[in-house]
Amino acid sequence: MKNILKGLAAAALVFAVATPVSAASFDLSFNTQNTGARNSLTYSYNDGLDSLTVYGLSGRNNQTISGNTVQTWAGYGMGTPTRNGSHRVSNDSINGQRVYQMVLFDFGREVSLDSFTVGDSVWGNNNWASVLAYTDTAPLTTLNGLTWSSLLDNGFSHAGDANTYTGVAEGTPKLVEGGLTSQYWLVGVYNAVFSDNPLGTYNEGFKLTGISFSTMDVSEVPLPAAAWLFLTGLAGMSWMKKRKQKRDQLQAA
Repeated sequence: MKNILKGLAAAALVFAVATPVSAASFDLSFNTQNTGARNSLTYSYNDGLDSLTVYGLSGRNNQTISGNTVQTWAGYGMGTPTRNGSHRVSNDSINGQRVYQMVLFDFGREVSLDSFTVGDSVWGNNNWASVLAYTDTAPLTTLNGLTWSSLLDNGFSHAGDANTYTGVAEGTPKLVEGGLTSQYWLVGVYNAVFSDNPLGTYNEGFKLTGISFSTMDVSEVPLPAAAWLFLTGLAGMSWMKKRKQKRDQLQAA
């Protein structure tokens, strides 16, 4: 009987693992208010049950990444304050070296980043961007000591091909590729260090006006009728096998 119960439990586990996944989609706009420069910005979603925290990051390719303030401007979008006054997420040249900027999104839970939209950009309908997701199983605790080029060796993955996000047009959502899910996402100007086949480097800059994303939830549903039939069939087969073995033993005696 114990063996029967073990078999039923194992079979039930197989069916339980195959439960469906439901997704809820959300849209957030970053161009509706003036926030002033802050170390981070927080947005509630999912009826206030979850929150998104946004951070600004910047750094030269040969130096470690550092934190930057982040800010939104009504009618323009989200950017990071810069010396040249554009306040875009950019790769401005300072003292002859480019300083690359990205925005880190911490959704507080695993999500799929579906698209992002830019505005107030340098190139209008031909902006270049980079999108990364943290896909390591270890918790992300800090970016201290990391450079842009070392992110891919420390748990981050590019969403789709690194050269995918060219031709990003103002006001048109750019779909995120790769099928990744993560709690942490990075969106910023194109950086050739993320690509095995890098494109050229040009002056880039834009503000983020909005994002769309989806949460993933495993649904708890009862086993379907077919599953119960399968389980009872296993029990019946096991009982018949034991009965036959016992009868054979009696006949042999």
